[in-house]
Amino acid sequence: MFEREMRLKLLVFVIVLSLPLSIYGDGGKDGVFFLKVKKDGLNLRADSRVNAQLIAKLRRGDVLVGVGKSYEWYKVRLPQRVKVYLYRKYTKTAKDGEVEVIADRVNVRSGPGLSYAVLGQANNGDRFKLCRHQLGGDWFCVLAGEHRLYGWVHERGVEILVQNEKKGKDLEELEESKQKNIQKKSVERQKVVSQPVDQIKANDEGKIEEISQDKSKDEKKDLPIAKGIVREMGRILGVKYRYKLVSQSGKVLYYLSCDKEMVAPFVNKEVFVFGEVSSVVRNVPVLSVKKIALTRVGLGK
Repeated sequence: MFEREMRLKLLVFVIVLSLPLSIYGDGGKDGVFFLKVKKDGLNLRADSRVNAQLIAKLRRGDVLVGVGKSYEWYKVRLPQRVKVYLYRKYTKTAKDGEVEVIADRVNVRSGPGLSYAVLGQANNGDRFKLCRHQLGGDWFCVLAGEHRLYGWVHERGVEILVQNEKKGKDLEELEESKQKNIQKKSVERQKVVSQPVDQIKANDEGKIEEISQDKSKDEKKDLPIAKGIVREMGRILGVKYRYKLVSQSGKVLYYLSCDKEMVAPFVNKEVFVFGEVSSVVRNVPVLSVKKIALTRVGLGK
């Protein structure tokens, strides 16, 4: 009986040793695979436990690079947009909104404190992009970028997308390109809404009428189409829209066709609206909203 148990344990040990290295950790470039997030709000955690520290909430359709699996959990590289933290003592500010690491084996953590999980390490010369909203104190909030930092997701929230190395590499490059385009558009949008108000003016109809003449056609396409105050519609027979854009005097300029989540935070505030006119209802143009941003001249009362 004892010999039989020993043989069984030996057999299990041999099988475990024969499994691919990528099952336990980073199997290297040849060992990666690709996962797709199946639902919004999937938890990205610091460890393979349901009570491990939460790093970020992922979005449906996000593509993740997997490097290993432990039971029901996949180990994945952090998406570039995920916020992580560096101890200021081991960094210095660099140009273009970046910080540079000035020591080797510096821990990158999931939060601004030593009690937060270590997601990986950075070395002398590594650069990270600063988050838009910066903390004070001893920690820098930075974006994970292309650095090799890792978290864990549960298998129920993802599906295997591709395991072929070449297709996987093409997919990874596509996802990186997508993230860079998102960041580029975000920077361009910030430049637009931070222009002096005397360069972006609206007439009595809320339409943008005056733009710097030295802008190219492409730059003008990224400018807002209207300015006004967002109000809730109330109930109007035959009108399905929830929000409207009004002038300072209260005149209705546009009905807003938009997602509630996008516009709700801007109710009773003066904004620039990006989009295009899609139709006319009861002699009021309907504006399909693509983006919305606060102006710099105060809020509606």
